[in-house]
Amino acid sequence: MLWHLSRRLSAGRRGRVLLTLFSVIIGVGTMVATQVAITTTRRSYEAMSHAMSGRADLEITSGVGQGIDIGLAEVAAKQRGVVAVTPAISRASQLYFEKEKAKLLVLGVEPDSLAAKQDYELHGGQFFDQGEGAVVDRNFARSLGIKLDDEIKFLTGLRGMQRVKVVGLMAPSGAASLMRGGTVLLPLPLAQKMFGLGRKVDVLQLELDPHASAEQVIASLTPQLPAGVVIRKPAARTSLGEETLQSSEQGLSFAGGLALILSVFIILNTFMMSVTERRGQIAVMRAIGATRRQTMNLMLLEATTLGIVGSLLGLLFGLFGAYWITRAMERVLQAQLPALVVSYDRLALAVMLGICLSLLSAWWPGWRASRVSPLEGLGQSPAGEWPGLPKLLASLGLVALLIGSTLLTLAILRILPIEFAVPGGCAALIGLVLAIPSCLRPLSGVISWLPRQIRPVETQMALGQLLLHPIRAMLTVGTVFLALAAGIALGTTILNSTRDIDNWVDKLLVADFWVRAMMPDMATASAADVPAEVGQELRQVEGIEHVGTMRYVSMRVSNQPAMLIAKPVGPQDRLPLDLKAISEAEAEQKLLAGEVILGTALAQRVGKKVGDQVQLDTTSGPRDFRVAAVTNDYFAGGLTVYMERQIAEKALGISGVNAFVVRVKPGQAATVEKQLRAICDKHGLMLQSAAEVRQLVDGMKLGIVGGLWGLLALTLVVAAIGIVNTLTMNVLEQTRELALMRIVAMTRGQMRATILMQAAMLGLIALVPGTAVGALLAWIMHLGATSEFGHTMAFSPQPGLMAILLAAAALTVVISSLFPAERAARLNLLTAIHWE
Repeated sequence: MLWHLSRRLSAGRRGRVLLTLFSVIIGVGTMVATQVAITTTRRSYEAMSHAMSGRADLEITSGVGQGIDIGLAEVAAKQRGVVAVTPAISRASQLYFEKEKAKLLVLGVEPDSLAAKQDYELHGGQFFDQGEGAVVDRNFARSLGIKLDDEIKFLTGLRGMQRVKVVGLMAPSGAASLMRGGTVLLPLPLAQKMFGLGRKVDVLQLELDPHASAEQVIASLTPQLPAGVVIRKPAARTSLGEETLQSSEQGLSFAGGLALILSVFIILNTFMMSVTERRGQIAVMRAIGATRRQTMNLMLLEATTLGIVGSLLGLLFGLFGAYWITRAMERVLQAQLPALVVSYDRLALAVMLGICLSLLSAWWPGWRASRVSPLEGLGQSPAGEWPGLPKLLASLGLVALLIGSTLLTLAILRILPIEFAVPGGCAALIGLVLAIPSCLRPLSGVISWLPRQIRPVETQMALGQLLLHPIRAMLTVGTVFLALAAGIALGTTILNSTRDIDNWVDKLLVADFWVRAMMPDMATASAADVPAEVGQELRQVEGIEHVGTMRYVSMRVSNQPAMLIAKPVGPQDRLPLDLKAISEAEAEQKLLAGEVILGTALAQRVGKKVGDQVQLDTTSGPRDFRVAAVTNDYFAGGLTVYMERQIAEKALGISGVNAFVVRVKPGQAATVEKQLRAICDKHGLMLQSAAEVRQLVDGMKLGIVGGLWGLLALTLVVAAIGIVNTLTMNVLEQTRELALMRIVAMTRGQMRATILMQAAMLGLIALVPGTAVGALLAWIMHLGATSEFGHTMAFSPQPGLMAILLAAAALTVVISSLFPAERAARLNLLTAIHWE
């Protein structure tokens, strides 16, 4: 009976039902989209870690990534608690097949290694043919048209281009199936030969007895290892990639939380309106015997239905949104991400959350509906709201504001993890919204002063309706307030960041061309080596003024994962650094003296400043280096350390080149570019001009800024739904009153002006404090970003953005009021005069 009654009542208000359903879809969909995108990206880095470390409990490797002698495997195997020792090679490279090329991870494993075969399922051919040949990821091979017995080529640094026959096709399983890009397995001896490593390997993977203590094994083996070789838990290199994801994850989480809050406001507002609108129907039901529980269950049943349908549709919307978010993340991270990683338990949790939020939002209106007496409900005047509720909400708002502000402050001061900043910010915003009802009368009095001088009758009617329903006004004002405040805060933060990135790129472009095999991987600080003979060919090109080099190495700085960037320093080799408190000449002198320059994020992580000593792993063990300067850097999220090339070679034993930096003579760029492209085509390399680097960065920014405007548009749509709901309900409640006013000579224009005035007052109450709070929140986010991520960018309030968002929000308010205003102007007076 309740189901049929609920369906009949909902059928009479299809527009209201669809708007509410849309709110549930947006809330659940945004949460699903952000969480799936975060999970996909993070699982991708976990898969990279798994591919590098296999099933190891510990790993022995060089602290500066220069390889270790395979003979250490015998030392490790004798250690108590070690069950197995597996040597392996892991190198980033560039694969070439016919006219195709792609990023590649080359894994050298022992031919009889069971661990490798357990992580990769064979789908054609064999794993290795008498210790020769390559086994290629099946999907990766299919995308490039590679088949069994084909010959592929890839770069190996000092040994140049190497060729190998494809003897097997595999499908990664488990975590390895989430690997980014392509994977090729080679027999360990063949990989050592191709990369010119001799008896060296990149890592020794240690599998421990289940009862053994990893800490004890580390303590026992460390004294037996040569200087520069370390034993540690796996995945230290990929933690660098995880560090670069934190800021993006915080922004996505904030967007998801904001969408949920806005959806709750809309759903709660809708059900409160439903109770008001159905007072007469509820009174009749109560008069003929319906119990309070049945009345409340009627509202909860509608909420459950909307929650289920909206959540299921929200899943589809969320998966679609997650796809585009991950594509934007690919552009930002310059990495190929796998297909969406969908966790079905999380999807089920999202559905349950959508249903629970709908039920929670409907509980209070349902409780009010169950308390409607027949005498009250059959009255013709609309019921007001609980008189003591505004004060109660103000008290709750104060508590939420204090809790949220405390969490934000502690997160900024790094007393609490940065993850507490998102719930803290959301709680503080909710607290401010809850304070609106108690401030509604003085605010509306101030705001309505000028309109009263111009349109006194319309203003008085609009003001009376708003004050009659302060909770409804709070929920509507709250959606606009949150949309505007969050838009200003996010927009200001992102525009300041992009401006800072532009400044950084201006410093970065110290050359005309870059010759490299591939872009460095932000997860591992690795990139394919460029053959040494390329440098000689470049220096012979007429019109080139200077050829420099760059080398990227993954390492640990004071036990913090970081990317070492080694490059020559001299009159011809300018520093591509955004230095803050030191000149380029002074920085060059200090680098030549053996000091280092830290990225701002790394300096913040390790707690070092100019003049301090920072510890780096070297070939002779840990060694302290003086910090010459701190630079604002966006490579690897600012977790970078710069050293002079020759000093890095002596201290860290590094060799090879990841990129050649070419500067040409004035007027020779076009001629030189043709010759450089010929050299790159010959060796299968990548040529990037300064304009292309700028275009690459602009493309990364476009993904971020596009996501910003998409989010802002979505929040304004939700705010529009709230305004339409509120004004439509106000028109319904004022039907008799408006009809009487029309009968006694109020024109349709005055009727429209009355409704537009209500919308204008709602908008002004939201827009003025929303702008101020948005600017404050932007400053708080700036402090949080500086504290957590170390970037020392200048804060600018972005008045242009504020003006655009204010205009967009005001336009949203006006457009949202047009339908209710026209409905009021077109009332059928004969029908309206009998409205109850």
